Amino acid sequence: MFSCDISRCFRSFSRYTLIFLLFCLTSLTSNANEQKAEIQQLLADYKLAGIVYTTFDDGQTNFSFSGFANIKSNRRMQLDTKVQVGSVGKVVLAVGVLHLITTGKIHLDDSVEYLLPTLDWQNHWSDNTPITIEHLLAHTSGLDNIKMWQLLNSSTKPDTPLEEAFLNTDPDILSPRFEPGTQYSYSNIGYGLLGMIIQAATGKNYEDYMDSMLEKLNMNDSTFHYVTQESDSRLAMGYFEDANPQIAVPMLLRPAGQFTTTINDMNQLIQFLLGSGMSEGERIVQAVLMNRLGVPRGTLAFDSGLEHGHGLALAKRDRHGAIGYCHPGETFGFYAYLCLFPEENKGYFFAINTDNESAHYDDFNRVLINQLKVRKSTENYEAGSFNNPQQDISGLYILSPNNMEEFQWLDFMFNSIYLSATDKGFNVYSLQQKEFEISNVGQFLYRRDGRLNASHVYYRDGQLRFISDGLNTYKKSPLSFMLLNWFVLILGGLALIALIARGTVVAVNGFKQGINSILLPYSVLCLSVIPVYLYSQQSFLDFGEETAASISLAVISTMFPITCFIATLLYVITKKLKSFDALITLLVLMFTVYLTVNDVLPIIFWK
Repeated sequence: MFSCDISRCFRSFSRYTLIFLLFCLTSLTSNANEQKAEIQQLLADYKLAGIVYTTFDDGQTNFSFSGFANIKSNRRMQLDTKVQVGSVGKVVLAVGVLHLITTGKIHLDDSVEYLLPTLDWQNHWSDNTPITIEHLLAHTSGLDNIKMWQLLNSSTKPDTPLEEAFLNTDPDILSPRFEPGTQYSYSNIGYGLLGMIIQAATGKNYEDYMDSMLEKLNMNDSTFHYVTQESDSRLAMGYFEDANPQIAVPMLLRPAGQFTTTINDMNQLIQFLLGSGMSEGERIVQAVLMNRLGVPRGTLAFDSGLEHGHGLALAKRDRHGAIGYCHPGETFGFYAYLCLFPEENKGYFFAINTDNESAHYDDFNRVLINQLKVRKSTENYEAGSFNNPQQDISGLYILSPNNMEEFQWLDFMFNSIYLSATDKGFNVYSLQQKEFEISNVGQFLYRRDGRLNASHVYYRDGQLRFISDGLNTYKKSPLSFMLLNWFVLILGGLALIALIARGTVVAVNGFKQGINSILLPYSVLCLSVIPVYLYSQQSFLDFGEETAASISLAVISTMFPITCFIATLLYVITKKLKSFDALITLLVLMFTVYLTVNDVLPIIFWK
């Protein structure tokens, strides 16, 4: 029979308990140190200036930082360093909108066209499907992502009225590209409109209203107002590749990406988002709306069985063996990421003060998911034989819609995918990423290699056929049409090369063999060095404005097909149409017509 002196047992119990706690603490510290070392290595590998990050693990918080806030002054990242997080601010803005819905000032199904009647709406579905606040929050409005002149515009001031983002000669700026609610398509324009709705509903500048919301969320070191490194010394400097510094700049669509914060405040946000919508005893967001923060609803892909997509504030993502509700963010010189795992009451946030296109920022997600020890599986599918052979699913699929309408032709040519049937599903081919396989796991549902849940769905809408991953939707298109476009592109490219080569020869030889009409388009082509030079002399922020560079580019890209036509006409008049030079000019003319039909020419970014 076990017996023990009470004091001796207590001392033994205390000693073993202390040893156990020290072991746990040592293990946790060792794990955190390993993760920090790995993050520091990633910073070095990708040549990133610095990082701040925080994790929340079922009541336990952790803050960390590494690298430089300002390379020139040798100032290192600190706990209270401020960062700009771009589109991660949309999550906070969404909370502000949901608070207005909770307090009854607006409603989720309110028509945006009714709330903002002074804007020039061009919704062809307005009678049956008006654009609603829910559509804007969930990026299902059908509106374009952003226009180049809205993104890169140095004439924008910190207090430029939000309406200025929509007072342009472009008639399609508020024209949905698909029926609202049926698809997901990321839209900064939509969140710019939400800022205007906040102002209409509250009678305040949206920045003032949102800053009052931040106080309710205990995010007292954050702001939606414009902040620069000059006005706040705690704000880290932003950087591009090769450590090129970039100070903060005002945005035309600032509700979509202007937000300054700290890791402590972002940890407060994580805890609020993981909660029930209460803060300091006050109901901020209705529980039913909190449950929909990362849950997609209503799209054709969702109705067809795909659960991944974008909710009212976050997107459901299946990465690194874990399913989270996340939102990335980019702005000039910064990259940020927020991710939550509600079932385990966990979340993390990080911000890096370098916007480097060659960096694999997803590696930081992997490290932090491992640090949180997020459960690695929720569902498991066994890939079976492809059970829909009667459906002609294999073939070419094009983005529908693409991310920015201005680059629709480029995305059509270079971002389309091709599905090739296998015994388990499809191999997916693309020019932009490595081949991958999706396996059939249900009626028209497919799972990509490395994913836990179904990642793609195939569905029909009338006679049209689509495949979607919840965040990108592709429409089936005839392969022959794509091949024809590539044939025209290759032939036109070769003709341009021939025009340059032949024009150079003729120009060098002078007028020994008489005037050659090929010199007309050749001369205009040579003039293209003017906008190239002018662009190199101006700030990239002027790219979307009417500057000497953009105007000269527009003029030259307009003159080029005209001079090709005139040259071809001269060959006809002089009866030299059968000459090699005439053939080159005719082929280039046909190519320019093709580019004009596809809205590539003339090249204008300010409209």
